[in-house]
Amino acid sequence: LKSEQSQLESEQSQLKSEQSQLKAEQSQLKSEQSRMQHLQDVQVRLEEERRARRQAYESALESARLLDAEKQARRQAEQRYEELEAKMHFMRSITNTNPELVFEVTAMRRVAPPAELLRGFEEAAAAMEARADLALPEKMRRMVFHTAPADALARIEQEGMRPCMCSVCLKPTSGVWPEHDAGFFGNHALGVYVSRHADYTFYYQRQRKVQPGDTGTVLMLELVTGKTKYFCVKRMGAPPTKGYDCHESPTHLEFFVWDQDTLQQRACLRLLPRWAVEWKAVKSRFGVLHDA
Repeated sequence: LKSEQSQLESEQSQLKSEQSQLKAEQSQLKSEQSRMQHLQDVQVRLEEERRARRQAYESALESARLLDAEKQARRQAEQRYEELEAKMHFMRSITNTNPELVFEVTAMRRVAPPAELLRGFEEAAAAMEARADLALPEKMRRMVFHTAPADALARIEQEGMRPCMCSVCLKPTSGVWPEHDAGFFGNHALGVYVSRHADYTFYYQRQRKVQPGDTGTVLMLELVTGKTKYFCVKRMGAPPTKGYDCHESPTHLEFFVWDQDTLQQRACLRLLPRWAVEWKAVKSRFGVLHDA
C-alpha cells in the first residue's frame, strides 16, 4: 500500500509538473498568438500606409498632369493670343497703297531668331531706353514690316537685316555718279529700310505692283527707332545724319535705320524678326454704290 501510495504521489507530482508545463506552454502560446496578432496589426497598418502613400502619389501625379496640362493649355492660349495680336497688327497696318485690293492672311509663322541676334537686340533696346535725350516714341518697341524675295527673307530671319551690298554706293568712282536707286532718304549701303505698313512693302516681293491673286510673305520685325530725323523731301542716298539713329520718310511710311554695325555692313541690332505673315491679294469691291 505504501508503495502504491508513493507511486500515486509520484504520479501526482508528475501530473502537477505536466500541468505546470502545460500552463507554461499555454502562456507561451498566448504570447505567440499576441505577437502574431501584433505582427498582423503592424502588417495591416503598413498596408494601409502603403495604400495611403500610393493614393497620395497617384493624386500628386494626377495633380502634376493636370498642372502640366493647364500650363500647356495656358501656353497655347498665350501663343494663340500673340498670333492673333500679330495678325491684328498686320491688318491695322494696311494703308491702302493698293485701294483696288484687299489682303487676306493665309498663314502666320512665329520666327525664332538665333540667341545671339536676340541678345544683341535686347541690349540695344535697353541702351535706347536708358538714353535721356530720346522722346518716349523713340524708346518704345514697335512693329514694322519688310518684304524681299524668299531667299533674302530666310537670311534675315537667321542673320538680321543687313545693308545692301551696293557696289556703286560702297565703292563710288570719280566722275559721273551712275543713276540708280541708292535709297530715297538714306544710303541703302549704310542702313536698312522698313515700313510702318505691310502693304507698302509688297511691291518688293516681285519688284512690281501687286495684282489680284498675288501671294507673298512679309516679315514683321520689332524695332526701336532711336533719335529720329524727319525728312520733308526726298534726298536720294542721303548719309546717316550725325546725332540721329533713324530717318523718317516725308509721308511717314518708312524708316531708314542704322547703327555702328550697319556702317560696317553688319546686321542692325535694333531690328529683330518676329513673325512671317503669308498673304494673298484679292480684288476689292471698292466704289460699289449703295443699292438705293
